[in-house]
Amino acid sequence: MIKQIKKIKNLGIFADWSCPTDLTFNRYNLFYGWNGSGKSTLSKLFSSLEKQANHHHFQNLEFKIELDNGFEADEKYKITPSNIKVFNNDFIKENVLFEKGTTGSIIYIGKENTELKREIDALRKYNEEAIAQKDLFNDNYKNFTKTKDSFFTNTGTILRTFFVQTVFAGINYDKRSSEKIWEEVKKGASLNDFVFSDGALESRRQFIAQGQSKKNIEIDIELLNDDDGQELYKDIISLLEQNPVIVTIERLKKNTDISDWVQKGLEIHHKHNSLSCEFCNQPLLDGKINNIEQHFSEEFVNLQKDINNKINELKNKFIPELKVNIDLFYSDLFSSADYHINLIIEQSRLYNHGLQSYINLLELKAKNPLNTSFNSSNTISGLIGKYNSGVKMFKSLIDQHNSIVSDFSSISVNNRIEIEKHFVAVEAINQSFTNLLGKIVITERDLIEIKEVALSTSKLIKEKEELLQNEHLAISEVNNNLHRFLGRNEITLEKNVAGGYVILRNDVIALNLSEGEKTAIALIYFIVKLKEKDNEIQNTIIVFDDPISSLDSNHLFNAFSFITTNCTEAKQLIILSHNFWFFKLIRDWMLNKNKNRRDKPPVSSFFEIKKGNIQNADKTLLDYNSEYHYVFKKMLQYSISENITFDESFVIANTARRVLESFGTIKNPHSSSIMSILCIANEYNIEKDITDKIYYFLNKYSHLDRIENHENTLENIAGESKQVVSDILNIIKTLDNAHFSSMEKLCELEFHKE
Repeated sequence: MIKQIKKIKNLGIFADWSCPTDLTFNRYNLFYGWNGSGKSTLSKLFSSLEKQANHHHFQNLEFKIELDNGFEADEKYKITPSNIKVFNNDFIKENVLFEKGTTGSIIYIGKENTELKREIDALRKYNEEAIAQKDLFNDNYKNFTKTKDSFFTNTGTILRTFFVQTVFAGINYDKRSSEKIWEEVKKGASLNDFVFSDGALESRRQFIAQGQSKKNIEIDIELLNDDDGQELYKDIISLLEQNPVIVTIERLKKNTDISDWVQKGLEIHHKHNSLSCEFCNQPLLDGKINNIEQHFSEEFVNLQKDINNKINELKNKFIPELKVNIDLFYSDLFSSADYHINLIIEQSRLYNHGLQSYINLLELKAKNPLNTSFNSSNTISGLIGKYNSGVKMFKSLIDQHNSIVSDFSSISVNNRIEIEKHFVAVEAINQSFTNLLGKIVITERDLIEIKEVALSTSKLIKEKEELLQNEHLAISEVNNNLHRFLGRNEITLEKNVAGGYVILRNDVIALNLSEGEKTAIALIYFIVKLKEKDNEIQNTIIVFDDPISSLDSNHLFNAFSFITTNCTEAKQLIILSHNFWFFKLIRDWMLNKNKNRRDKPPVSSFFEIKKGNIQNADKTLLDYNSEYHYVFKKMLQYSISENITFDESFVIANTARRVLESFGTIKNPHSSSIMSILCIANEYNIEKDITDKIYYFLNKYSHLDRIENHENTLENIAGESKQVVSDILNIIKTLDNAHFSSMEKLCELEFHKE
């Protein structure tokens, strides 16, 4: 049930209307408003609710309606009042083609086959349960699918974040890219096969983070000859063990420093052909030079030369210190390169130390060639193999590095692909993603099965309903009610072979129906159609928009009787009318329902519509038995009001005309025209210029149903209307002061003529 219309926007005259807090719907609801006030426009809102789509004339319609269950309905139609039926011009145009003399069909459920009806009810209940189960499966499927989409979206975000400071920062990882990676991952035997340790993942990240900045490393380190160590050691031993044959001078033999000094001095004396000692300038003793030369024999001298040559050779074999910056290598090779560089440096140090020990021995030998007692060992042969092994491994690392430089792009791509699979696999493990996919598959299968069940059940229901459908019951009820309503039976409906019914007058298609007959047919058709397909009135919200708009006064009571008889049990009844006498009939019926409630809350509410504004009905509409009371009070209110709106000014001409015409009927039963009452006013000494002004004002501005071309139309109404109203009230007071005073008292307002 509708509790309150909270707002309406973009619905014709209801451009932007908000509901007052005290305006609340009830089970029975009656609206009063003149033509052009917005009643039919408001009915289009109810039609939109019935069809769950915005009316085709108001595609931008916005609204908010509070229901009695606490939910709110709006233009999205996710929540709507259940089972609402609306009678208005749209219904008539859609269902009754008067220009062709036809109507749509009404399907009744036959009551004679109760067993078949029970079967249909059971099938409907089963179908409702199936649909409810389908909705549950569908909700589960949507939730599972949403979780799956979130998995791919979040994984894309993780990948995008991981690669942000790498050569792949430009790749826009998203839901779609994650789905492609998953397609590759799921081909594997196990998700764990794609997962790296933290160290391995970091190593790959560092690789793709460094870009193409590395260059080829050009370092050439020669290997040592494996046999060189043995041969070199043999040469050293040979020199150390040589003992040249000489005439020994004991002092020189025992003192190697003196021997060196004397040997050099001998060379100086030979060079300068000295006859005396170059040191003391004393004559050389006979035989002294010869004696010294025998000590330093040619074999002695040659041995010294061989020793010096070998020393120089050994010095040339020293391995230079290896200086390499490991930052030249790719990070994956850092640790291995550092190890082998240090290995080479250490082996070089030991090798050079061994060579130096050989040199030290040879230098001692050179100083004392006659000494053959030396402690020596082969210190370098064992080092050459280790050194060469380190050099080979280091060269291999250089080759690996240079290979990476030349093939960096493809290696980076491989690392990227492995990292992508790693993260997708890790997320899939953490979130039990394969279990989720299994649930989706099962839910899809269940949905297909339940949809097939619902479809087959609906088909079976339709087949069984066709056995119960009886259009003759509906057409019979329409005709019986129509004949009772009109009081004659020349107009009938018969089944049309093309579908629906054809409207006949005396067995001929009725193409010249009066407006009253059209209204009667449409109204009876609607009321009978309310029970179509076993629809229950007590579960239906029923809306009537001006159901007697074209009926004469003789049929007002018939319309009232048909509506109240057939719709009293409605879940909610809403009636809109511009006809005061019909309004009065419905009003009294609804007020009576409130009276019978005793201490319980009322079930009926009353409203009036004025130029697109809905408000609670004025007291005069509820308390008095004629529209004259209502419009008279409006005139009094207008005459004494200090703040008059354009909306009030716009409708006052119509109000004034109705008051003057009604009063004219009282004073002159032979004529209710405006001119006749104004002529009577002239007889009571009301100036003719005043009555002429009233006459022209009412003729110009009453029944104004268009926007005037003159920009000052509304300003004229606002400027002149108050004086015109005062003049009309003064005429009534002048012509019948007792009547005027009585109306003032009833309306509880006092008129003051300026």
